[in-house]
Amino acid sequence: MHQGKRALSVGGGKGGIGKSCFSANIGIALSRQGRRVVLVDTDIEAPNLHTFVGITYPQRTLDDYLNSMVMGIEEIVLPTPVPRLRLISSAGSGLSLSGPNYPQRQRFFRAVMGLDADTIIFDVAAGARMRVIDYFSIAPIMVIILEPIPTALENAYGFLKNLLYRHLLRIFYTDKPTHRMILDVLGEKSSRAGQSVEALLAVLDRRSHEKTETFSSFIASLNHIYVVINRVRSKEQEEIIDRFARVVKRYLMLNLRFGGFLPFEPDMDKSIIARTPFIMQFPDSPYAKAMESIILNLQL
Repeated sequence: MHQGKRALSVGGGKGGIGKSCFSANIGIALSRQGRRVVLVDTDIEAPNLHTFVGITYPQRTLDDYLNSMVMGIEEIVLPTPVPRLRLISSAGSGLSLSGPNYPQRQRFFRAVMGLDADTIIFDVAAGARMRVIDYFSIAPIMVIILEPIPTALENAYGFLKNLLYRHLLRIFYTDKPTHRMILDVLGEKSSRAGQSVEALLAVLDRRSHEKTETFSSFIASLNHIYVVINRVRSKEQEEIIDRFARVVKRYLMLNLRFGGFLPFEPDMDKSIIARTPFIMQFPDSPYAKAMESIILNLQL
């Protein structure tokens, strides 16, 4: 077991792929290993992490913290029925949560990382909007959840692409012509929408070598992005991760890491409806054993 505090974020390109279910179950698996875990639900539009850990109505939420209705972050950390597992929920949050700016998100991250815990897990919203990307990239260990279907792969690719371009736009923010050009490349209807990051950097390097070098260093620093494939039904579906990683390497210059596979579990929906964590109901299931392997792969 690693010493010191660990933080990971869990994201995905689309909803319904099992992202929150993964966040809850890996948090439970870690707590069963003796680690003190805090789950953080940053999905303000469709928060549901509380239901996965058996909490029906969270008494305090992120809204209370951002609106200064509590003295400190500790007051919104809720106990769960699972020993050593606690939760920060965003359920029932108001419009004040819809747009916390970048400094506010950084302040919140620092406050969460100051909590008395061994592992912090950020469950981010689905999609690739800039606010979602900021929450995802705020943790040093990042996990992308995939399903072995084409739409999930396409959305995950878009998620990673926006992760890179979000930082690139920030670097070139004061250079308005270049900033507009980057936005154009991001546009789906642009003739350059399918351009590789490497090709784009060759163009940008002629405009500002220093800023391009800064961005290249950022890409090199993203060496802890893991891919986990959920609801795997066959050996053939496991091979998707290799093909996906090769495409991401070719067009986005990112080296993805293997996180693991989670098998399809026909009883998963029943546990969600019952508000009982799956690995608590089925601790010896293939899913629970696969989660233990993922924890090792993520070096948690």
